[in-house]
Amino acid sequence: MTYLLDDLEGQGLLSRRPNPQDRRARHVILTDEGRSQLQRMRTDVAAAEERLLVELSEEQRTQFRHLLTRVALTAQRGTGKG
Repeated sequence: MTYLLDDLEGQGLLSRRPNPQDRRARHVILTDEGRSQLQRMRTDVAAAEERLLVELSEEQRTQFRHLLTRVALTAQRGTGKG
């Protein structure tokens, strides 16, 4: 995680500031550029999702998202049945 934060900080997308309540901890804060890029990515993802799921009803989209979430959680745990 530290390497990822280092890279993002190096790109000017976030900054780390000391936590006044705990000197060992840092607050990770998005910069203005980080917020702008995040918003652009959210917009791009929403547009791509709309194009890909155009043939599905809202109920089917909800079910599809739910199933993808379950698959992602299983992959994250590294466990599978079978």
